Amino acid sequence: MAPTSILSLFVFCLLPSSVLAAGPTVADLLAAYPDQFAAIEGNDLVWRDGTRMAISDGVARKDFDTLLDRP
Repeated sequence: MAPTSILSLFVFCLLPSSVLAAGPTVADLLAAYPDQFAAIEGNDLVWRDGTRMAISDGVARKDFDTLLDRP
């Protein structure tokens, strides 16, 4: 598994259950962890240290195995 995939899975697991129940958005992630995330710019989630993480790869529908391999 690629480091970005592991990080994405880790971040998703940290979401509060209230956010998960309502269907999380990237804005919810930003609001829930303001000390970790600085902004959303285009398709990037920007961490406080300046690291950028792509929010989406543009593929709308993925089967389960693909979601695990390339979230």
